[in-house]
Amino acid sequence: LRDKETAGLVGSVAADWASLAPEAVLCLRCEVEALVAAADGGTAADEEARDAALPELPPFCKALQAAVGTASAASEEAGGSGVANYSLVQLLRLCPRLDFADEYGRAELEAALCALLKTLSIGDELLPLLAAALRAACGGEDGRFQRLVQELISEVDDPLEEEAAEAGPSSADALGADERLQAEQQRMLAQARLVELHAEVKSRVEEEDFDAAAALQKEAAALTAQLAALPASRRAPEDEDALRTARCLRLSELLMRTPGLALGSHEMDLHADATFLPALAAPRPKLRALALRCLGLRALSDGAQAAKLWPLFVKALAHDQLPVQLAALGACADLLLVHSPAALLPPSAAPEPPPAGAPLPPTEDGCAGALLDLLGPALRSSDALLSASAALAACRLLHTGRVASSALVARLLVFYFQAEHAAARAEPLAEAGVLGGGGK
Repeated sequence: LRDKETAGLVGSVAADWASLAPEAVLCLRCEVEALVAAADGGTAADEEARDAALPELPPFCKALQAAVGTASAASEEAGGSGVANYSLVQLLRLCPRLDFADEYGRAELEAALCALLKTLSIGDELLPLLAAALRAACGGEDGRFQRLVQELISEVDDPLEEEAAEAGPSSADALGADERLQAEQQRMLAQARLVELHAEVKSRVEEEDFDAAAALQKEAAALTAQLAALPASRRAPEDEDALRTARCLRLSELLMRTPGLALGSHEMDLHADATFLPALAAPRPKLRALALRCLGLRALSDGAQAAKLWPLFVKALAHDQLPVQLAALGACADLLLVHSPAALLPPSAAPEPPPAGAPLPPTEDGCAGALLDLLGPALRSSDALLSASAALAACRLLHTGRVASSALVARLLVFYFQAEHAAARAEPLAEAGVLGGGGK
Protein backbone atom coordinates (compact mmCIF):
# COMPACT_ATOMS: atom_id res chain seq x y z
CA LEU A 1 0.00 0.00 0.00
CA ARG A 2 3.01 2.31 0.25
CA ASP A 3 3.42 1.99 -3.53
CA LYS A 4 1.11 4.43 -5.35
CA GLU A 5 0.32 1.99 -8.13
CA THR A 6 -0.48 -0.77 -5.65
CA ALA A 7 -2.57 1.58 -3.54
CA GLY A 8 -4.62 2.54 -6.58
CA LEU A 9 -5.22 -1.11 -7.48
CA VAL A 10 -6.26 -1.95 -3.92
CA GLY A 11 -8.59 1.04 -3.83
CA SER A 12 -10.27 0.08 -7.11
CA VAL A 13 -10.87 -3.47 -5.89
CA ALA A 14 -12.07 -2.26 -2.49
CA ALA A 15 -14.70 -0.04 -4.13
CA ASP A 16 -16.72 -3.20 -4.85
CA TRP A 17 -16.76 -4.31 -1.20
CA ALA A 18 -20.58 -4.41 -1.06
CA SER A 19 -20.50 -7.45 -3.36
CA LEU A 20 -18.87 -9.35 -0.44
CA ALA A 21 -16.27 -10.83 -2.77
CA PRO A 22 -13.35 -11.98 -0.58
CA GLU A 23 -10.79 -9.96 -2.55
CA ALA A 24 -12.82 -6.75 -2.33
CA VAL A 25 -13.53 -7.07 1.40
CA LEU A 26 -9.89 -7.86 2.15
CA CYS A 27 -8.70 -4.87 0.10
CA LEU A 28 -11.19 -2.63 1.89
CA ARG A 29 -9.92 -3.70 5.31
CA CYS A 30 -6.27 -3.28 4.34
CA GLU A 31 -6.92 0.11 2.72
CA VAL A 32 -8.85 1.42 5.72
CA GLU A 33 -6.23 0.19 8.20
CA ALA A 34 -3.44 1.83 6.19
CA LEU A 35 -5.33 5.12 5.84
CA VAL A 36 -6.28 5.20 9.53
CA ALA A 37 -2.64 4.65 10.48
CA ALA A 38 -1.53 7.41 8.08
CA ALA A 39 -4.16 9.85 9.38
CA ASP A 40 -3.02 9.37 12.98
CA GLY A 41 -0.81 12.43 13.33
CA GLY A 42 -0.86 12.99 9.57
CA THR A 43 -2.00 15.85 7.40
CA ALA A 44 -5.49 17.06 6.58
CA ALA A 45 -5.23 15.31 3.22
CA ASP A 46 -4.60 12.01 5.03
CA GLU A 47 -7.69 12.54 7.16
CA GLU A 48 -9.79 13.31 4.08
CA ALA A 49 -8.55 10.14 2.37
CA ARG A 50 -9.41 8.12 5.47
CA ASP A 51 -12.90 9.60 5.73
CA ALA A 52 -13.54 8.94 2.05
CA ALA A 53 -12.54 5.29 2.35
CA LEU A 54 -14.53 4.51 5.51
CA PRO A 55 -17.89 2.88 4.67
CA GLU A 56 -21.06 4.41 6.07
CA LEU A 57 -22.62 2.48 8.94
CA PRO A 58 -26.10 1.74 7.42
CA PRO A 59 -24.73 0.08 4.23
CA PHE A 60 -22.06 -1.62 6.32
CA CYS A 61 -24.77 -3.15 8.55
CA LYS A 62 -26.63 -4.40 5.47
CA ALA A 63 -23.44 -5.95 4.12
CA LEU A 64 -22.75 -7.56 7.49
CA GLN A 65 -26.23 -9.10 7.59
CA ALA A 66 -25.84 -10.30 4.00
CA ALA A 67 -22.48 -11.88 4.84
CA VAL A 68 -24.03 -13.68 7.82
CA GLY A 69 -26.84 -15.00 5.62
CA THR A 70 -24.41 -16.15 2.95
CA ALA A 71 -22.19 -17.87 5.51
CA SER A 72 -25.18 -19.61 7.11
CA ALA A 73 -26.43 -20.87 3.76
CA ALA A 74 -22.97 -21.98 2.68
CA SER A 75 -22.34 -23.83 5.95
CA GLU A 76 -25.12 -26.25 5.03
CA GLU A 77 -23.15 -27.31 1.95
CA ALA A 78 -20.09 -29.51 2.26
CA GLY A 79 -16.97 -27.39 2.03
CA GLY A 80 -18.90 -24.29 1.00
CA SER A 81 -18.52 -22.07 4.05
CA GLY A 82 -14.86 -21.05 3.77
CA VAL A 83 -15.22 -18.14 1.34
CA ALA A 84 -18.37 -16.79 2.97
CA ASN A 85 -16.87 -16.97 6.45
CA TYR A 86 -13.74 -15.23 5.17
CA SER A 87 -15.73 -12.22 4.00
CA LEU A 88 -17.62 -12.11 7.29
CA VAL A 89 -14.37 -12.24 9.28
CA GLN A 90 -12.89 -9.37 7.29
CA LEU A 91 -15.97 -7.20 7.93
CA LEU A 92 -15.83 -7.95 11.66
CA ARG A 93 -12.13 -7.11 11.80
CA LEU A 94 -12.92 -3.81 10.12
CA CYS A 95 -15.55 -2.80 12.71
CA PRO A 96 -13.15 -1.20 15.24
CA ARG A 97 -11.89 1.16 12.48
CA LEU A 98 -15.32 2.54 11.57
CA ASP A 99 -16.52 6.06 12.33
CA PHE A 100 -19.30 5.84 14.93
CA ALA A 101 -20.32 9.50 14.78
CA ASP A 102 -23.61 8.45 13.16
CA GLU A 103 -25.66 7.59 16.25
CA TYR A 104 -28.41 5.86 14.28
CA GLY A 105 -25.92 3.71 12.38
CA ARG A 106 -24.02 2.93 15.57
CA ALA A 107 -27.20 1.74 17.29
CA GLU A 108 -28.09 -0.36 14.24
CA LEU A 109 -24.66 -2.01 14.22
CA GLU A 110 -24.80 -2.57 17.98
CA ALA A 111 -28.19 -4.30 17.68
CA ALA A 112 -26.95 -6.47 14.80
CA LEU A 113 -23.85 -7.56 16.73
CA CYS A 114 -25.88 -8.36 19.85
CA ALA A 115 -28.28 -10.47 17.79
CA LEU A 116 -25.36 -12.41 16.30
CA LEU A 117 -23.72 -13.01 19.67
CA LYS A 118 -26.83 -14.72 21.04
CA THR A 119 -27.55 -16.71 17.85
CA LEU A 120 -26.62 -20.30 18.66
CA SER A 121 -25.86 -21.16 15.03
CA ILE A 122 -22.98 -18.66 14.94
CA GLY A 123 -19.68 -20.52 15.25
CA ASP A 124 -17.60 -20.13 18.40
CA GLU A 125 -14.62 -18.98 16.32
CA LEU A 126 -16.51 -15.77 15.45
CA LEU A 127 -17.40 -14.83 19.04
CA PRO A 128 -14.11 -13.00 19.88
CA LEU A 129 -14.41 -10.90 16.72
CA LEU A 130 -18.06 -10.13 17.44
CA ALA A 131 -17.24 -9.13 21.01
CA ALA A 132 -14.39 -6.86 19.88
CA ALA A 133 -16.67 -5.25 17.30
CA LEU A 134 -19.41 -4.72 19.90
CA ARG A 135 -16.95 -3.10 22.30
CA ALA A 136 -15.86 -0.72 19.53
CA ALA A 137 -19.49 0.06 18.72
CA CYS A 138 -20.01 1.03 22.36
CA GLY A 139 -17.63 3.92 21.73
CA GLY A 140 -15.23 3.16 24.57
CA GLU A 141 -18.01 2.93 27.17
CA ASP A 142 -16.83 -0.24 28.90
CA GLY A 143 -19.71 -0.09 31.36
CA ARG A 144 -22.18 -0.23 28.49
CA PHE A 145 -20.29 -3.08 26.83
CA GLN A 146 -20.28 -5.03 30.08
CA ARG A 147 -23.98 -4.46 30.61
CA LEU A 148 -24.86 -5.53 27.06
CA VAL A 149 -22.89 -8.79 27.31
CA GLN A 150 -24.43 -9.58 30.69
CA GLU A 151 -27.89 -8.99 29.22
CA LEU A 152 -27.02 -11.28 26.33
CA ILE A 153 -25.95 -14.00 28.75
CA SER A 154 -29.26 -13.69 30.58
CA GLU A 155 -31.25 -13.79 27.33
CA VAL A 156 -29.39 -16.85 26.06
CA ASP A 157 -29.77 -18.64 29.38
CA ASP A 158 -33.48 -17.84 29.69
CA PRO A 159 -34.95 -16.78 26.30
CA LEU A 160 -38.01 -14.57 26.42
CA GLU A 161 -41.30 -16.37 25.92
CA GLU A 162 -42.51 -13.76 23.46
CA GLU A 163 -39.62 -14.65 21.13
CA ALA A 164 -40.91 -18.20 20.91
CA ALA A 165 -44.46 -16.90 20.43
CA GLU A 166 -43.36 -14.61 17.60
CA ALA A 167 -41.71 -17.54 15.87
CA GLY A 168 -45.04 -19.37 15.92
CA PRO A 169 -45.58 -23.10 16.35
CA SER A 170 -43.43 -25.34 14.22
CA SER A 171 -44.85 -28.04 11.99
CA ALA A 172 -43.58 -30.65 14.45
CA ASP A 173 -45.41 -28.93 17.34
CA ALA A 174 -48.68 -28.97 15.38
CA LEU A 175 -48.60 -32.78 15.15
CA GLY A 176 -49.74 -35.18 17.81
CA ALA A 177 -47.42 -37.56 19.61
CA ASP A 178 -48.23 -40.51 17.30
CA GLU A 179 -47.72 -38.46 14.15
CA ARG A 180 -44.39 -37.12 15.42
CA LEU A 181 -43.21 -40.63 16.28
CA GLN A 182 -44.21 -41.91 12.83
CA ALA A 183 -42.44 -39.01 11.13
CA GLU A 184 -39.26 -39.62 13.13
CA GLN A 185 -39.33 -43.33 12.24
CA GLN A 186 -39.76 -42.51 8.55
CA ARG A 187 -36.88 -40.03 8.77
CA MET A 188 -34.57 -42.58 10.40
CA LEU A 189 -35.39 -45.28 7.83
CA ALA A 190 -34.94 -42.88 4.91
CA GLN A 191 -31.60 -41.60 6.23
CA ALA A 192 -30.35 -45.15 6.78
CA ARG A 193 -31.39 -46.12 3.24
CA LEU A 194 -29.64 -43.04 1.85
CA VAL A 195 -26.37 -44.14 3.46
CA GLU A 196 -26.78 -47.58 1.87
CA LEU A 197 -27.58 -46.06 -1.52
CA HIS A 198 -24.48 -43.83 -1.50
CA ALA A 199 -22.30 -46.88 -0.76
CA GLU A 200 -24.01 -48.89 -3.53
CA VAL A 201 -23.61 -46.05 -6.05
CA LYS A 202 -19.89 -45.85 -5.29
CA SER A 203 -19.56 -49.61 -5.72
CA ARG A 204 -21.42 -49.61 -9.07
CA VAL A 205 -19.30 -46.76 -10.39
CA GLU A 206 -16.14 -48.66 -9.48
CA GLU A 207 -17.55 -51.66 -11.38
CA GLU A 208 -18.40 -49.33 -14.32
CA ASP A 209 -22.06 -50.34 -14.11
CA PHE A 210 -23.29 -46.83 -14.83
CA ASP A 211 -26.90 -47.80 -15.60
CA ALA A 212 -27.33 -49.34 -12.16
CA ALA A 213 -25.62 -46.33 -10.58
CA ALA A 214 -28.03 -43.97 -12.33
CA ALA A 215 -31.03 -45.98 -11.09
CA LEU A 216 -29.70 -45.89 -7.53
CA GLN A 217 -29.13 -42.14 -7.78
CA LYS A 218 -32.73 -41.69 -8.92
CA GLU A 219 -33.91 -43.65 -5.87
CA ALA A 220 -31.69 -41.49 -3.63
CA ALA A 221 -33.19 -38.32 -5.13
CA ALA A 222 -36.69 -39.61 -4.40
CA LEU A 223 -35.72 -40.36 -0.80
CA THR A 224 -34.21 -36.90 -0.42
CA ALA A 225 -37.46 -35.34 -1.63
CA GLN A 226 -39.37 -37.53 0.83
CA LEU A 227 -37.15 -36.33 3.66
CA ALA A 228 -37.73 -32.71 2.69
CA ALA A 229 -41.49 -33.24 2.79
CA LEU A 230 -41.45 -34.63 6.34
CA PRO A 231 -42.17 -32.23 9.24
CA ALA A 232 -39.08 -30.58 10.65
CA SER A 233 -37.49 -32.55 13.44
CA ARG A 234 -37.48 -30.77 16.75
CA ARG A 235 -34.11 -30.34 18.46
CA ALA A 236 -33.86 -32.42 21.59
CA PRO A 237 -34.28 -30.15 24.64
CA GLU A 238 -31.07 -31.42 26.19
CA ASP A 239 -29.13 -30.50 23.04
CA GLU A 240 -30.51 -26.98 22.99
CA ASP A 241 -29.85 -26.60 26.72
CA ALA A 242 -26.25 -27.68 26.16
CA LEU A 243 -25.86 -25.15 23.33
CA ARG A 244 -27.30 -22.38 25.48
CA THR A 245 -25.07 -23.27 28.42
CA ALA A 246 -21.98 -23.38 26.20
CA ARG A 247 -22.80 -19.98 24.69
CA CYS A 248 -23.34 -18.45 28.16
CA LEU A 249 -20.00 -19.84 29.32
CA ARG A 250 -18.16 -18.60 26.23
CA LEU A 251 -19.64 -15.12 26.53
CA SER A 252 -18.70 -15.05 30.22
CA GLU A 253 -15.16 -16.13 29.35
CA LEU A 254 -14.88 -13.43 26.69
CA LEU A 255 -16.14 -10.84 29.14
CA MET A 256 -13.62 -11.82 31.79
CA ARG A 257 -10.77 -11.93 29.27
CA THR A 258 -11.51 -8.44 27.92
CA PRO A 259 -8.40 -6.30 28.60
CA GLY A 260 -8.91 -3.39 30.95
CA LEU A 261 -12.40 -4.48 32.01
CA ALA A 262 -12.78 -5.06 35.75
CA LEU A 263 -15.87 -6.96 36.84
CA GLY A 264 -17.17 -6.40 40.36
CA SER A 265 -17.19 -9.35 42.74
CA HIS A 266 -20.98 -9.17 42.97
CA GLU A 267 -21.46 -9.65 39.22
CA MET A 268 -18.86 -12.42 39.17
CA ASP A 269 -20.61 -14.26 41.97
CA LEU A 270 -23.91 -14.03 40.09
CA HIS A 271 -22.30 -15.58 37.01
CA ALA A 272 -20.67 -18.32 39.09
CA ASP A 273 -23.88 -19.25 40.90
CA ALA A 274 -26.13 -19.12 37.84
CA THR A 275 -23.88 -20.59 35.14
CA PHE A 276 -20.42 -21.82 36.16
CA LEU A 277 -21.19 -24.10 39.10
CA PRO A 278 -24.28 -25.82 37.57
CA ALA A 279 -22.27 -26.57 34.42
CA LEU A 280 -19.75 -28.56 36.47
CA ALA A 281 -22.40 -31.26 36.86
CA ALA A 282 -23.05 -31.46 33.10
CA PRO A 283 -22.49 -34.89 31.52
CA ARG A 284 -20.59 -33.33 28.60
CA PRO A 285 -16.85 -32.85 29.16
CA LYS A 286 -16.85 -29.78 26.90
CA LEU A 287 -19.26 -27.94 29.21
CA ARG A 288 -17.34 -28.93 32.34
CA ALA A 289 -14.11 -27.69 30.74
CA LEU A 290 -15.69 -24.36 29.84
CA ALA A 291 -17.03 -23.99 33.38
CA LEU A 292 -13.60 -24.69 34.89
CA ARG A 293 -11.98 -22.12 32.62
CA CYS A 294 -14.52 -19.52 33.71
CA LEU A 295 -14.04 -20.36 37.38
CA GLY A 296 -10.28 -20.13 36.88
CA LEU A 297 -10.66 -16.63 35.44
CA ARG A 298 -12.97 -15.74 38.32
CA ALA A 299 -10.37 -16.87 40.84
CA LEU A 300 -7.58 -14.84 39.22
CA SER A 301 -8.99 -11.60 40.63
CA ASP A 302 -9.62 -12.85 44.17
CA GLY A 303 -7.13 -14.71 46.35
CA ALA A 304 -9.85 -15.98 48.67
CA GLN A 305 -11.78 -17.44 45.74
CA ALA A 306 -8.56 -18.99 44.42
CA ALA A 307 -7.95 -20.79 47.71
CA LYS A 308 -11.60 -21.88 47.88
CA LEU A 309 -11.68 -23.28 44.33
CA TRP A 310 -8.18 -24.75 44.30
CA PRO A 311 -9.23 -28.26 45.50
CA LEU A 312 -11.79 -28.37 42.69
CA PHE A 313 -9.11 -27.75 40.03
CA VAL A 314 -6.76 -30.31 41.60
CA LYS A 315 -9.48 -32.97 41.69
CA ALA A 316 -10.48 -32.31 38.07
CA LEU A 317 -6.85 -32.51 36.94
CA ALA A 318 -6.41 -35.85 38.65
CA HIS A 319 -9.66 -37.65 37.86
CA ASP A 320 -11.70 -36.07 35.03
CA GLN A 321 -11.61 -36.56 31.27
CA LEU A 322 -8.96 -35.03 29.02
CA PRO A 323 -10.72 -31.76 28.01
CA VAL A 324 -11.51 -31.06 31.65
CA GLN A 325 -7.98 -31.98 32.73
CA LEU A 326 -6.55 -29.49 30.24
CA ALA A 327 -8.83 -26.73 31.51
CA ALA A 328 -7.97 -27.55 35.14
CA LEU A 329 -4.25 -27.57 34.34
CA GLY A 330 -4.51 -24.14 32.70
CA ALA A 331 -6.41 -22.77 35.70
CA CYS A 332 -3.84 -24.16 38.15
CA ALA A 333 -0.91 -22.72 36.20
CA ASP A 334 -2.51 -19.27 35.91
CA LEU A 335 -3.43 -19.15 39.60
CA LEU A 336 0.09 -20.11 40.65
CA LEU A 337 1.47 -17.36 38.40
CA VAL A 338 -0.83 -14.70 39.88
CA HIS A 339 -1.25 -15.71 43.53
CA SER A 340 1.29 -16.92 46.04
CA PRO A 341 2.04 -20.63 45.57
CA ALA A 342 2.41 -20.90 49.33
CA ALA A 343 -1.26 -19.89 49.76
CA LEU A 344 -2.46 -22.60 47.37
CA LEU A 345 -0.06 -25.52 47.65
CA PRO A 346 0.38 -27.49 50.86
CA PRO A 347 3.82 -27.19 52.51
CA SER A 348 6.40 -29.74 51.43
CA ALA A 349 8.73 -31.71 53.61
CA ALA A 350 12.30 -30.54 53.85
CA PRO A 351 14.51 -32.18 51.19
CA GLU A 352 16.97 -34.87 52.22
CA PRO A 353 20.56 -33.71 52.62
CA PRO A 354 22.75 -34.35 49.57
CA PRO A 355 25.11 -37.30 49.63
CA ALA A 356 28.68 -36.72 50.54
CA GLY A 357 30.73 -35.47 47.64
CA ALA A 358 27.77 -34.00 45.73
CA PRO A 359 28.91 -30.98 43.67
CA LEU A 360 25.94 -28.77 44.63
CA PRO A 361 23.06 -29.21 47.05
CA PRO A 362 19.60 -29.46 45.47
CA THR A 363 17.42 -26.37 45.40
CA GLU A 364 13.93 -27.08 46.68
CA ASP A 365 11.68 -24.40 48.14
CA GLY A 366 8.72 -25.04 50.42
CA CYS A 367 6.24 -25.66 47.57
CA ALA A 368 8.42 -27.73 45.25
CA GLY A 369 7.28 -31.13 46.50
CA ALA A 370 3.57 -30.26 46.30
CA LEU A 371 4.01 -28.83 42.80
CA LEU A 372 5.80 -31.98 41.67
CA ASP A 373 2.95 -34.06 43.07
CA LEU A 374 0.47 -31.87 41.16
CA LEU A 375 2.22 -31.88 37.79
CA GLY A 376 3.96 -35.27 37.96
CA PRO A 377 1.02 -37.43 36.81
CA ALA A 378 0.30 -35.04 33.93
CA LEU A 379 3.97 -35.08 32.87
CA ARG A 380 3.86 -38.89 32.81
CA SER A 381 0.53 -38.99 30.97
CA SER A 382 0.28 -41.04 27.79
CA ASP A 383 -1.61 -38.16 26.16
CA ALA A 384 0.90 -35.97 24.35
CA LEU A 385 -1.11 -32.74 24.69
CA LEU A 386 -1.63 -33.10 28.43
CA SER A 387 2.01 -33.95 29.13
CA ALA A 388 3.30 -31.11 26.93
CA SER A 389 0.91 -28.69 28.62
CA ALA A 390 2.16 -29.75 32.05
CA ALA A 391 5.76 -29.26 30.89
CA LEU A 392 4.91 -25.77 29.62
CA ALA A 393 3.24 -24.91 32.93
CA ALA A 394 6.29 -26.10 34.86
CA CYS A 395 8.63 -24.06 32.62
CA ARG A 396 6.58 -20.91 33.17
CA LEU A 397 6.58 -21.34 36.93
CA LEU A 398 10.33 -21.97 37.03
CA HIS A 399 11.13 -19.13 34.61
CA THR A 400 9.10 -16.57 36.57
CA GLY A 401 10.62 -17.63 39.89
CA ARG A 402 7.31 -18.76 41.38
CA VAL A 403 8.96 -22.01 42.39
CA ALA A 404 12.54 -23.30 42.69
CA SER A 405 13.05 -27.03 42.31
CA SER A 406 16.00 -29.02 41.07
CA ALA A 407 13.82 -32.14 40.96
CA LEU A 408 11.32 -30.44 38.65
CA VAL A 409 14.11 -29.26 36.34
CA ALA A 410 15.44 -32.81 36.21
CA ARG A 411 11.99 -34.13 35.38
CA LEU A 412 11.69 -31.61 32.55
CA LEU A 413 15.07 -32.64 31.14
CA VAL A 414 13.95 -36.26 31.07
CA PHE A 415 10.69 -35.21 29.43
CA TYR A 416 12.48 -33.19 26.75
CA PHE A 417 14.65 -36.08 25.57
CA GLN A 418 11.88 -38.67 25.50
CA ALA A 419 11.14 -39.47 21.86
CA GLU A 420 7.40 -39.88 22.33
CA HIS A 421 7.11 -36.23 23.40
CA ALA A 422 9.02 -34.77 20.42
CA ALA A 423 5.88 -34.13 18.37
CA ALA A 424 4.00 -32.66 21.31
CA ARG A 425 6.70 -30.03 21.82
CA ALA A 426 5.81 -28.56 18.43
CA GLU A 427 2.04 -28.59 18.92
CA PRO A 428 0.31 -25.21 19.28
CA LEU A 429 -1.21 -25.67 22.74
CA ALA A 430 -3.38 -22.58 22.35
CA GLU A 431 -5.56 -24.44 19.84
CA ALA A 432 -6.95 -26.55 22.68
CA GLY A 433 -7.46 -23.56 24.96
CA VAL A 434 -4.66 -24.77 27.22
CA LEU A 435 -2.80 -22.37 29.50
CA GLY A 436 -4.70 -19.29 28.53
CA GLY A 437 -2.04 -16.99 29.92
CA GLY A 438 -4.25 -15.33 32.50
CA GLY A 439 -1.21 -14.93 34.69
CA LYS A 440 0.81 -12.94 32.18
